[in-house]
Amino acid sequence: MKTLRVLIVEDEPLLAMDLESIVTDTVSAAVIVKSSVAGAKEVLDTPVDVAILDVDVTNGKTFDLARILDLEHIPYAFVSGSGADQLPLELQKAPFFRKPVGRPEIERLLKAVLASSESMIQKSTEPHTWRNKMAIRDDFVRHLEAEMAEIKQHLRPLESGTMIIRQGPPGFMADVTAREVKNLKDALPRIEAALAQYRNMN
Repeated sequence: MKTLRVLIVEDEPLLAMDLESIVTDTVSAAVIVKSSVAGAKEVLDTPVDVAILDVDVTNGKTFDLARILDLEHIPYAFVSGSGADQLPLELQKAPFFRKPVGRPEIERLLKAVLASSESMIQKSTEPHTWRNKMAIRDDFVRHLEAEMAEIKQHLRPLESGTMIIRQGPPGFMADVTAREVKNLKDALPRIEAALAQYRNMN
């Protein structure tokens, strides 16, 4: 399995530790944690495979860093307590997770990146570069489509109230269910946007 080089930009130490733990539990990874945009830019001399960005960090917002990652075609996701609508329009296509972020969201991101990365390694020694690029795109699209199908399948019992998530005080289970439904519904348009972007690659 490929070892991913993962950049985490987060200025709250406990949250950074939690994210690093999720990453290393999910994939084989070399994790670089930075608390500022300036510090993060310094490590980009060596390419990373994926980045997880808080929006507001020590010396400002991570928007310029995200734009650099876009130019380098490096996948990334935002993790923030603010809403996705606070992002610049051109960055709103990126995955966005509200704090406190759940383990499944980060796991899905990393597994998608790993699947795409391993496909790229496999095809890098093959001829016909253009065809290989399209095959990599198709692999990633299929992975995203599978993620959408999984979310929709998970939504049905949650919306109907037939799934018991966990026990708690009166009203707690209903609150948890409503929150899970909202989080999953919020994820769908972001995945759809990513799908549209990769389907239009040429």
